[in-house]
Amino acid sequence: MFLTLKKIFSTEIQKLRNYFFAGLLVVTPIGLTFWMAVGILNFFGNKFRWSFQAFFNVFYRQEEHAHLYAYAHKYDAYFPLFTYGFGFLLTILLISFVGMATQMYLGRKTLNLVEFILIKIPVISSVYNGLKQVSESIMGRRSKIFERVVIIEYPRKGLYSLAFITAKDKNLVEPILNKPVVYVFIATTPNPTSGIFLIVPEEELIPIDLSVEDGMKMIISSGMVVPKKDFPRLKI
Repeated sequence: MFLTLKKIFSTEIQKLRNYFFAGLLVVTPIGLTFWMAVGILNFFGNKFRWSFQAFFNVFYRQEEHAHLYAYAHKYDAYFPLFTYGFGFLLTILLISFVGMATQMYLGRKTLNLVEFILIKIPVISSVYNGLKQVSESIMGRRSKIFERVVIIEYPRKGLYSLAFITAKDKNLVEPILNKPVVYVFIATTPNPTSGIFLIVPEEELIPIDLSVEDGMKMIISSGMVVPKKDFPRLKI
């Protein structure tokens, strides 16, 4: 009786833990995005408000412009939306500028330098790599790295894993094995930045109707985020 209750309790705790991390996976990018957006809007809004008031403090303190000076001090009360609107516009322009800069040689070099610094900082590197993987899987950049998703029998007979095909071998391993082979990457859960590299015969690949993005989401969520489609039956 006691062992049964203990087993049930452990199972429910494990489910709660899985639900928590699945929720954390969803909430973290949204929360960080919201926090960053609010921070950027406040930063630019406050800078614009300060510049606006400083302009009047310097140039319009004379008696004949007293009404304009008073108007500037009422700026926060009557035009808060304008402040944040200006901050929002600057945010859009800044993000667009960063995107444009990454298309240039100097911009790419700067981005590589920033990434190099971030991955050298403990804790920060883990957070950055995790967020980068999530954003890349959602934005679809992974689809350019991996050709497609397949199933392979790994790590032993009767167990199967999702694998991402990275390339097809033609001149290196294939002549040695005398059979067509492919290079695959098996990502680990919940951090897909690490994993293992395998050389697998093409005949042992099991096709699956799953996009690279959905495959990444399944791995990151430990299988709790599953696309709404039927999986093919596996013959064991």
